[in-house]
Amino acid sequence: MSKISNAMIMLILLRAKRQMKIDEIATSLEVNRRMVQTYKDELMKAGIIIESKPGRYGGYSLPKTYDSLLNLSLNPDEVMALEMAYKQLEESGFVYTKELSAAYHKVMASIQIDRHQYGDFLPDYQFVSKSSPAALIDNQEREHCKKIHAALIQKKKIHVNYYSLLNDEHQERTVSPYALYEYRNSLYLTGFCQLRQEIRDFKISRIKSLTITDDFFVLPKDFSLKDYMNNCLGIFKDTTQKVVLKISHPMSQIIREKIWSDNQVITDIPDEKAILFEANLQGEIEIISWILSMGSDVEVMEPTDLKIKIREKLEKMIKNF
Repeated sequence: MSKISNAMIMLILLRAKRQMKIDEIATSLEVNRRMVQTYKDELMKAGIIIESKPGRYGGYSLPKTYDSLLNLSLNPDEVMALEMAYKQLEESGFVYTKELSAAYHKVMASIQIDRHQYGDFLPDYQFVSKSSPAALIDNQEREHCKKIHAALIQKKKIHVNYYSLLNDEHQERTVSPYALYEYRNSLYLTGFCQLRQEIRDFKISRIKSLTITDDFFVLPKDFSLKDYMNNCLGIFKDTTQKVVLKISHPMSQIIREKIWSDNQVITDIPDEKAILFEANLQGEIEIISWILSMGSDVEVMEPTDLKIKIREKLEKMIKNF
């Protein structure tokens, strides 16, 4: 892209995210740090103030009083991406589907659409997200999400009555909410649990009751949800182990089509149309489930302990059939 278009995209990013590190902007624009600084200088020359804050938690930002007079438009690819994301969330049973629908249609009604690229009408096509929608009961999960969101903004602790699947009982927990995230069409809360004195994950649908307390908490500056989830095949966390799998065709092609872990290494075995998959992973429960889903197309090379556990599980499964 040109210098002007990249500078404009940088302005849009700062307006949307409020503050970004130079490296984050560089990654988004696919340029180096020096070019980001050039874009900043050009915007400043145009009278657009870009504030710069040094240090680990610094970066570029727009003044709080900043208001944009830009007449922005969406190109066809951006409109398509917006529509697909909306339809995918809508069909997945997203708890805020009603609000999402209202926001989506407001955006589509207010944006400038380039009719020269579209013609006289927007494309009419179907897009379906094949998934297992969350089972919402009396909108309870929806109300819990609203309260958690409010607590996240106010930095207040919450008190929950939570069903522990492992212990098969309801427990009272006081939690400092750090983040909300979605996994397999279910919403989860990550926060510091006072009972366990460590960061824990809570499935929103298993919260029976929730109240926001009057106690404030301080979110650790070094907390990163991405780092917290690092090396997890799913969301379960335990000891990291090196997993080496030999995967045969056609499963080998299916596995290579996704990134299962940021540290994965895939090596081809051409003579056998197979691959060697290597990665350092956490979450043994989901690792075993993932391996079993490959059926006879996979062989566990390492670790030996994992191979034994899978064999034992298979033996139990055979007895059931």
